[in-house]
Amino acid sequence: MKLLHRQVRSDFLWIDPWGWAYVLMRTLTALGTLLTLSFNGPSILFHPRIDAEQPPVCVEPLGTVSMLCQGSPALWRYVGIAVLLLVLSGWRPRLLALPHVWVTWSVSFSISLPEGGDQVASNLALLLLPLALADGRRWVWRFDPDRRARLLSNPVLDFRTIFGLSVVVLVRLQACVIYLDAAVSKFRVTEWQDGTAIYYWFRDPLFVPGDVRDDIAFAITSTPVSTALITWGGLALELALAAAIFAGRRSRRVLLVLGLAFHGMIAIVFGLVTFWIAMAALLVMYLGFDNDFPGLRRRAAQVGALLAPLGRRARRRPNLPVPTSPAPIEARPDAELDDLVGVAADGTRGANREPRDADGPGAPVGANST
Repeated sequence: MKLLHRQVRSDFLWIDPWGWAYVLMRTLTALGTLLTLSFNGPSILFHPRIDAEQPPVCVEPLGTVSMLCQGSPALWRYVGIAVLLLVLSGWRPRLLALPHVWVTWSVSFSISLPEGGDQVASNLALLLLPLALADGRRWVWRFDPDRRARLLSNPVLDFRTIFGLSVVVLVRLQACVIYLDAAVSKFRVTEWQDGTAIYYWFRDPLFVPGDVRDDIAFAITSTPVSTALITWGGLALELALAAAIFAGRRSRRVLLVLGLAFHGMIAIVFGLVTFWIAMAALLVMYLGFDNDFPGLRRRAAQVGALLAPLGRRARRRPNLPVPTSPAPIEARPDAELDDLVGVAADGTRGANREPRDADGPGAPVGANST
């Protein structure tokens, strides 16, 4: 028990709940919903459905608070795009926390055919709400550079950090449940048991359009061995991702790359780009919650260095009045004259120098003429 406590404490002590994992998760969540609203017009988002409920879906009681049910859906679509652009900019995360949740949930609830990515983005935005409400930064891209030094001097977590870490644990539990359910639910299907499920999925024209992706899908499922390996390999990876909640840092990094590649292949074959973005946002927090992403930090520092001259130009010093010509040395007070002599000689103040005879070799010309 002591070993487990020490391990948990060592893993979580250095985690910044508002670090790069939180920023990337928040940004990717907004990006996926933004792409859905931007590249799909009202005729696609609110396409008539077979059932009696016509889009936008405004089923009571939840539907009445949907953004897309407050008037013209086409107009509110642009409002949602504006909100998500502000979220992507990183401005005032606390102020935009509730609007972000409102927009993502409204899209997943009220459009005609929401996909898994819309639902995942809605859940992630809701899970991020406590972190965003506790984030008082003006720009989400500003981090605390002295946090590690403070923890080294006083390794005690405050209440705010404990609260943030609790939210991180909830997000990781959500990811674990998603992958565990995705894997276990397939065990009851005969095609997943015998290793042929991918063969049928890749040849269904409803999911795989007839273009170059069709050729790729046919090529990788052309033999029974490759089909079985892909089918069972996907199941094994989903189980491994579910068990990653107990994995160490090195194993999580490997699984993060494999998970991103896995969902990237799904995005290429089935065209589910926004689903890949939503799952990438989840994986970043699930497997990279304790990673400060040094590559991103270096890129951010480089961008800041490039933008620094622009900031200096914007903060130019005001035009100061031109100073008047100094008075002649003969007309200056004796104390000021001594200071000038001292500074000119060796860079120190004249008051700190040993007194000298005014007629000595160091006296200025005309200083004591009779």
